[in-house]
Amino acid sequence: MGIAIMNSDNVTKVFNQENKITYYELAPSLQALIDAKATILNLNAVTNRVTNLEKLIGDNRISITDNLGGIANPINSKELAINTANHVQYSYQNNGWVPMGGAYS
Repeated sequence: MGIAIMNSDNVTKVFNQENKITYYELAPSLQALIDAKATILNLNAVTNRVTNLEKLIGDNRISITDNLGGIANPINSKELAINTANHVQYSYQNNGWVPMGGAYS
C-alpha cells in the first residue's frame, strides 16, 4: 500500500508505508539530531496519550477549524467542531452543521 505525494515540481511519487526503516536503523548522527527535538520515549508517550484519548472519546471527533466545510466526511451525531472564525461550537446533525447554544471565549 502506498501514498501518492506530489512535490513542488508537480511530480507524483508513491511513498510505500510498508517499506520504511526504523529509528534504530538510522545513522547515529541522524538519531542525535532527532533526539535533540524529541526522544523515542517522548514519541512513545504521545502514542500512548493518543491511544488513551481514543478510548475516552471513542469514535467521536473534535475539530478546531476556521472552515467547517474542510472537515472530511462528517458523521451525524459523531462530530463536534469549534469554529475559530466566529467562535461558535457546532455539532453535525441531520447532514448539516448545527450551532450549539453554549459559548466560550
